[in-house]
Amino acid sequence: MKRCRDGSYKHTQHQNVATGSCNVNTVDKAYQFWLTETHKGGECTRFPLDCPQECGVLEIPREEVESHVRDDCMMTMVVCPYEGAGCSFHDTKSNLKAHLEVSSEEHLNKIWSMLLKTKERLNELEAVEDQNVKLKKDVTELQKQFEEVKQTSAKGQQEISLLNFLLLQAEQDARDREEAEASHQAEEEAQQQEEADHYMKTQARNRSDKSQKHYMKTQARNKPDKSQSPMRKLLRKRLLGGVRQHFTNSKQQDARDREQAEEEGARPQAEEEAQQQDEPEQQAEPLYEGRRRGTEQTRARVL
Repeated sequence: MKRCRDGSYKHTQHQNVATGSCNVNTVDKAYQFWLTETHKGGECTRFPLDCPQECGVLEIPREEVESHVRDDCMMTMVVCPYEGAGCSFHDTKSNLKAHLEVSSEEHLNKIWSMLLKTKERLNELEAVEDQNVKLKKDVTELQKQFEEVKQTSAKGQQEISLLNFLLLQAEQDARDREEAEASHQAEEEAQQQEEADHYMKTQARNRSDKSQKHYMKTQARNKPDKSQSPMRKLLRKRLLGGVRQHFTNSKQQDARDREQAEEEGARPQAEEEAQQQDEPEQQAEPLYEGRRRGTEQTRARVL
């Protein structure tokens, strides 16, 4: 005989072991139908069941079987709590306690190795964290520089726009200046052309007057001079011939004296003679100058 553990209804299921039939005489037919569907169909949460892993625990309510297998059953397969440290134990929960007692030193070594690795990893993470901090500072600095460059670029764009405007204005001013200069130059050229035309006309008139005067002077000069008699012409000719002969004789005498001095080889004597020769020339120079002036005066009178 099994008693249901649900407190919502209280009845006793009397099962005849010989015939296998249920003798329920205290319920009506509707309740009997519900009892059959609920208890025999496996939907009653409080119906007592044995442990499915045969650990020895009996009459476990159906709703508690799963938690019993997971938490309390000694036949459940478990792993060592130090699996993360490298322990490979995988057995029933009943053998776990013995394993922990026997393998405590092994577990300690594994944990110590894992601790060292964790420490190394922590140092690496700290280095990475420091690097991340530096990178964050660099990123902040780069962002700041980027903003400055952006502002500078904006100012540069404004300056470029201003320079383009000034350049266009300067080009326009240059074109206006060139046009004004071209116009002024054209006016000056026209004025110069007018002045040149006026000058050419004036020169033409003056040239005509001068040509007429020159022609008159030429005609007057070409007329025979009755005042020049044959006697004066002869006297002028003789006077000019005497002057030329005097210069020729002086040059020939100088040449002969130099040749004679070179032949004799008496250089000091030649220098002394040259000095002596220069003295008469210096003395004769005023005489020659007076003769030249007299000749010019005579020539002027003849002419």
